[in-house]
Amino acid sequence: MDNVDNVEGPRVQLMNNDDIKLLYTSLFGLSTPFDLVSLAFAVFLVVFGLIGYLEAGSIISLVASVGISVPILIGSYLCAAKHIYWSILTLAATLLLFVMMSIRYYKSSKFYPAGVVAAVSFVFLSFLITRLLLFYFRQ
Repeated sequence: MDNVDNVEGPRVQLMNNDDIKLLYTSLFGLSTPFDLVSLAFAVFLVVFGLIGYLEAGSIISLVASVGISVPILIGSYLCAAKHIYWSILTLAATLLLFVMMSIRYYKSSKFYPAGVVAAVSFVFLSFLITRLLLFYFRQ
């Protein structure tokens, strides 16, 4: 029988919690207090809410986009500062946004803005789930 421990070949080194946090919180070598992907998503939501306000005069779009961006930013900050499991707050807010905008898209059949926000929310939701699963299975 061959001993598996003595097999020569490349070794795979798993990332620890600090390496994972650094991967999502550094930009061109500069450390940031936020998860950058979450920050970009929150900015996207606020910009779309502002566009909705400017185009249609919808105060609800502006308030809703800021209201959903706040828990995403809080979860992003706590995820970067404390522990990656704080991204569950971001995950819950994004899931809520995805469900709401998907229902709105289904009812109106308009791709802009409900379909766009639902699609981007789905991509971001997939990113969050993948990141949590990668972190969980690397423990």
